[in-house]
Amino acid sequence: MKRLPEITVARGLLTLAGCILICVGVFVTPALLIKLGPMRTSLTSHHETTRQVAYLTIAIGRLSVSLVGTVLVLAGTLLPRIAKARYSRWFIHFQSSFRPSRGEISFAAMFACTAVAMLIFWLEGRIWDEHRYYRVFGSENGFFELGSVVVLITIAVLAGRNAWNFVGATRWRVTLGLLALAAFFAAGEELSWGQHLFHWQQMEIFKGNAQNENNIHNQFGYLFDHVFILGVIVIGVIVPLCACLLPSVYKIGDVLGIPVPSPGLAIGFLLASLFQPYVLKAITGQTFKIRPAEVREWLTLIGIAILMLEISKWRPSPLFQRKTKRRIRSPEKKARDTSESLLVEVSH
Repeated sequence: MKRLPEITVARGLLTLAGCILICVGVFVTPALLIKLGPMRTSLTSHHETTRQVAYLTIAIGRLSVSLVGTVLVLAGTLLPRIAKARYSRWFIHFQSSFRPSRGEISFAAMFACTAVAMLIFWLEGRIWDEHRYYRVFGSENGFFELGSVVVLITIAVLAGRNAWNFVGATRWRVTLGLLALAAFFAAGEELSWGQHLFHWQQMEIFKGNAQNENNIHNQFGYLFDHVFILGVIVIGVIVPLCACLLPSVYKIGDVLGIPVPSPGLAIGFLLASLFQPYVLKAITGQTFKIRPAEVREWLTLIGIAILMLEISKWRPSPLFQRKTKRRIRSPEKKARDTSESLLVEVSH
């Protein structure tokens, strides 16, 4: 079967993605999300800040995806002209050293962790009493919460090591360094900076927190949780899917310093994203005492740690190759140098 030219595939993907985003911006309303399940908890929350932030997030999100969709449709239409631009020609000739794998081992690791999570859900009501089960697995000092902290510290170490090893690739050092700092900060946030471990009282500055904790990420409802989920779906699932159809996506990731997950890891991220209350209830027909959000977060962070391992053995190429200039001598200069060398030989 004859393969379509890459620019044709790119035009089709850009136009299709743009149309989908425009439809999402027009038709996805708070009422629809409450009916289907996504963000239902935030949109119907008794916590006023959580509810207001959720409605504001949807309003900004609808406007943003509509604008991005319009830009993508225009980009798909004008892509042949864009490809002739100076920087586009540089991008076409840029030789990325990134060679993605299919990610079988990454998928196996994510599938195993997902199976462990499902087993823990299944054990609810079958071992121990309800309070002990929740204390071991679902509490703030439980398995998933502390497990997320351990994985975040692991991500910080792996990202920092990769940034140190990626010599000569400033873009990668910056993004991985920022990821390491963000992971370390997020670990402190998950622990509420020691509030639950040391049984501290909630600080006055954090009054109004959605979970009555000493942290920033719940200070504005569940805004950061929604942004995190969206980022995982886009970068962890949609981008790798597009890369399978359009290999230049890997090159774009290399230029921007953003790692693109393997197809196997992308499936793992998709499995993790399905840990939503409404999805689990539709599959099992019951609600669980453990918050699915904590399990989803734990699985997603494991996926990010695996992504750091996927790129650890790779070394990025420099964006610009240094060219050595050859000294071009004029004919007169060549003749003068030749005569001088002959005179030296005669004198000897």
